[in-house]
Amino acid sequence: MMARRTARAEFSCVKQYYELFAIALISAVLAGCGNSHVCASGALNVSPQNAVADHSAPTPANSQLFLAFGAGLPVGCVATQSNLINVVWSVSDPIDVSISNMQGNTFGTASCINSTAVPVTITATLPASANHNKSVSGTATLTCN
Repeated sequence: MMARRTARAEFSCVKQYYELFAIALISAVLAGCGNSHVCASGALNVSPQNAVADHSAPTPANSQLFLAFGAGLPVGCVATQSNLINVVWSVSDPIDVSISNMQGNTFGTASCINSTAVPVTITATLPASANHNKSVSGTATLTCN
């Protein structure tokens, strides 16, 4: 009789152990799901913010290299602080300023063709296809003397 009670007590203890283990496992899985949000950039920072180049100077003095960095990430997201190479560059005055979208050393380099009366807006756009279905952009200015 005593052996039967001891066996039941051991079984009950093992059962409680497995129940606690199952609860801990489920809790760990659910806690891991709490950080499963999308780490998409909410904005782009373009550097330098303001630049000046001489349109009459020979290359490269008539140019300015611009860089784009992801910004506005949700809390808990980690991103490398490096120049984005999957943005599309554009300018507000394509007659007086050109900008390179060619991958390589000239990517993001704006060149003054003529002088500008007002600063030209340089825009970097990260397409939705490269940012979890959310297109974002950032701007800077270039004045051509």
